[in-house]
Amino acid sequence: MNKKNYADFIDEVLMPQLTKETAKKLQESQEDLQQCKWTEGESNTDTDFSKLAGGKAKKSFEEIITLNSLFSHKINIEIDNPDIKIYFKLSEYNTPIKRKIELKSGYAETGNDVIIPGSTIGKLDINTWVIFVLRKKNNQSFEVRYGRYYKGIKITVNELFQDRTPRPKLLFSNYQKVEEIPDTQIVEKDEAWINKYAESAINRIINQSSFKNSSSWQDDLVIEILRIVLENNDILPKILQRLNIDKETLIKKIKNI
Repeated sequence: MNKKNYADFIDEVLMPQLTKETAKKLQESQEDLQQCKWTEGESNTDTDFSKLAGGKAKKSFEEIITLNSLFSHKINIEIDNPDIKIYFKLSEYNTPIKRKIELKSGYAETGNDVIIPGSTIGKLDINTWVIFVLRKKNNQSFEVRYGRYYKGIKITVNELFQDRTPRPKLLFSNYQKVEEIPDTQIVEKDEAWINKYAESAINRIINQSSFKNSSSWQDDLVIEILRIVLENNDILPKILQRLNIDKETLIKKIKNI
């Protein structure tokens, strides 16, 4: 069997099932999760959570692989952390196939949802599998969801641009519940993310009254850029068309800021 057959089986069958079953086992391990040492931030990749999840992944693999007779004696795994780093060891090849399940967590004082910072968008593989733990009630209650990374990405219309490659936020409730069948759809990364942040910056200026409590120096910078643009007749028409606004209305909105 060639190595591509192994890789296809791992990506199309094992990884979706492994992520789902690991998430399910974590959901069923409330007492173990209570014993974890949790730190503030979007993930706990170097803590008890990572080790606990790795153990659940190992057990899940052992259960899953026995149901696939063609591969049951040809694939084994080693687990490492942070996150769940998986080395699929193949009986016919010396070099393992490496995959990863990213671990995320967030705390909610109230409600059943949380938004956390994600990874930088530049080199991000948005099809990576993720297990996301929502911590509640002083880290005594936990809800676990899973899915491909892109499912949780949330870029709002009023995002601030950043002083490095942006980190789109992740929304817990966008991920799948542990009882749901894995959504294995693969999507292309939207390379127009710079445009989205630019449009958000413009939106914050044009609709600034909606964001009075979240004003930023960046808004002032964008205003100055717009003033410069208004004096440049070469690029102004393109920008007005993109914003779907006429020059007089844009000038009026800027003057009223």
